[in-house]
Amino acid sequence: MIAKSLSALLSAITLSAVFTINQRSSLENYSFEFVFLMGCVILAAIYLIVGIPLSILADRIVYKRSRLFVLRVGLYFLFGVGLCLLFILFRQSITSVSLSSNFIVLLILFGLSGVVFAIYEFLVNAVVKLLKRARNRDI
Repeated sequence: MIAKSLSALLSAITLSAVFTINQRSSLENYSFEFVFLMGCVILAAIYLIVGIPLSILADRIVYKRSRLFVLRVGLYFLFGVGLCLLFILFRQSITSVSLSSNFIVLLILFGLSGVVFAIYEFLVNAVVKLLKRARNRDI
């Protein structure tokens, strides 16, 4: 669970940095640090509240199957796309804004955020295993 939390925070920081660097127009009114930190807080909250339970569900689905990492990444991508669809439905019910032409881009971004989370989770688990092996050798 700690690996998932650390992966969520690392994913939030990475994606916030990428989105802040790519959002030149919004930086006219706010400082880079403000946009970056607000993005980190919002993304971390989404990852911690929604992303971790969905990742636990994905891990249970692919448990004891071959090609575990590929299936997990695929499920994380699909769960990200599903979360995007729920987000769009929620937004449509609150406002009367029509779907924009960036619909596909938004779906891909949510899916890729799930993939980033899966990669960070894999890397954090690999580092933890290496640290445990090193500690067991020293004892």
